[in-house]
Amino acid sequence: MRCAVCDILLDLEDNYCRSCGAAVQVTSVAAVSTGAQPPALLRAAAAPIATGAIAVAATALLRWAVGQAVRGIMNDALTRREANGNGRGLSRRDHSSMPALNRGESIEILWYRRSGRN
Repeated sequence: MRCAVCDILLDLEDNYCRSCGAAVQVTSVAAVSTGAQPPALLRAAAAPIATGAIAVAATALLRWAVGQAVRGIMNDALTRREANGNGRGLSRRDHSSMPALNRGESIEILWYRRSGRN
């Protein structure tokens, strides 16, 4: 701290200036917050990281929604095909054409899926 009259350096315990004898006026200064701010590197990187995270989440949600829609369309088409008599085998949803079982009898059902990939 410095004297307001003669501008010499004063100690914190001084009440009067050692050079000119003027009374030391203590002014209050607002405290500076030091612990709340993240480092500058993190502040600069926060916006791009948040934007990337939002883009990844939106893409995952979109892929899930499209997959659900395609599965629904394919299941409806399969059900209609089997209802028209063009299907092969039993419908996954309707097992009414299966024979009734007596005690001690069992049926083995084999589902297979043929893929067009080589």
